[in-house]
Amino acid sequence: MNHLDDTGVIAPGRLADLTVLDRDIFARPVEEIARARVQQTFVGGHRVHAAPDA
Repeated sequence: MNHLDDTGVIAPGRLADLTVLDRDIFARPVEEIARARVQQTFVGGHRVHAAPDA
């Protein structure tokens, strides 16, 4: 399977690059976006960062 065929969808068996924030930045005032903290980061479907409280 081509790498491009594995990306773009969050589903079992697919690769994922994504970041999990501590808040929904789309449901908050724009002024609060800079205060959002990264809880987890995934690259290629593997967790590469986790905050101590995540």
